[in-house]
Amino acid sequence: DNPANWQGAGASPGSHQTPATPYGAWAAASGLGAGPQAQPFADFELDGIVNLLEFALGSDPTARDLALLPQAGIRSVEVNGQTAGYLTLTYRKRRNAPSLSYTVEVSSDLSSWQPTSHQVGPPEDNGDGTDSVTMRDLQPIAAGVRRFIRLAIAEQ
Repeated sequence: DNPANWQGAGASPGSHQTPATPYGAWAAASGLGAGPQAQPFADFELDGIVNLLEFALGSDPTARDLALLPQAGIRSVEVNGQTAGYLTLTYRKRRNAPSLSYTVEVSSDLSSWQPTSHQVGPPEDNGDGTDSVTMRDLQPIAAGVRRFIRLAIAEQ
């Protein structure tokens, strides 16, 4: 009950102003409005990317910008003196959203997923409030072995 959060409104005794969440402020500034289309799991422009993911990746929820989605690849990485190819995932991470958690997960069967914390190089500043982060699988790529990688984002 901080008095700075109260403001007068006509003859009313006042109303309490709750500060906006980072997602809420972003949704309002992005022109999503306040209805169902502004909800975190709505897809405002119907491009298959829900608003929470658009927020987390620093993309525009009113435009189709599929190029900003995470990109899987293979990169040669030296580990313990041995160079090998590793499955990688590069994604954009919003710097001003402490309520979001980003977890890169790997699997060999698409049913059992394990988190990986092996970052390749430092984050790269995109100049728009996001960093590009590249994570790699723990296991090097081997002939005949299938590996999958994905990004899980959660709001805490």
